[in-house]
Amino acid sequence: MPAIGDIYEYVFVQNYSGIVMETKIHMRAVVAAPTDAQLKLSAENWLLSMKGVQTSEVTYPQVIIKRVTPLAFDEIRYIPTGTTQGNAGTPAANSQLCVVLTKRTGIAGTSHRGRMYVGGFPKVAGTNHMTDSGVLVLFGTFAGELLAKFQEGGTDGSVVAGVYSKSIGGVGPLTLAGWQPITRWDVNLIFGVQRKRREGVGI
Repeated sequence: MPAIGDIYEYVFVQNYSGIVMETKIHMRAVVAAPTDAQLKLSAENWLLSMKGVQTSEVTYPQVIIKRVTPLAFDEIRYIPTGTTQGNAGTPAANSQLCVVLTKRTGIAGTSHRGRMYVGGFPKVAGTNHMTDSGVLVLFGTFAGELLAKFQEGGTDGSVVAGVYSKSIGGVGPLTLAGWQPITRWDVNLIFGVQRKRREGVGI
C-alpha cells in the first residue's frame, strides 16, 4: 500500500565500544492511525535486517519513535525484545568508520536523496574501502531487505521508509509535502567517518 498517514521519526539507538550511534529514518504510515504495536513491530523488522551487517559488539538498547506531523507528539521509547544485538562476524571495524548507504527516491537532486551511516560492521570488510566479498554481499542483502520491507507495498505493511527534505517541507513544523518514499538503497564502497552530533540528532 502507498503511504497515506502521518510521518514518524524512528531513531535506532546503538551502543558500540562506548559510543552511542543513532540512525534516524523518517517513516510514513500506510494507514491513518497505526497502533503502537504496529510501530514497534516495524522497529523490530528494521533491526532484524540491520543485525546482519553489524557485529555482536553492537547492541540495540532502544528505538525512539515519534510522530512528527502535523505537529511533534509524545515519543515511544521502545526496548527491543526480539533483536537486541548484531550477529555479523567479529571483531568490528574502527568505531569511527562506517559504511554509507545512499537513499534514493527516483528523482534527481540533493533534495530528493539522503545518506545513512552504519557503524560496527566487520573489520574484515577492508581498510579504506570494502574489499571483502562476503561483507559486500551482506550489505547488498541488507539494502535489498530494507527496500523489500519498507518500500511502498513492502512486506512490513505498516510504514514506508522515506527521505525528508527540509527545503521542500520545512521544519516548523514538518509537513507531508517534504517526505518522499525511498525507491533504492545504494551501498557505497568507500568507507565514511561517523559524524559526531549532539545527543538526539542522529547520524
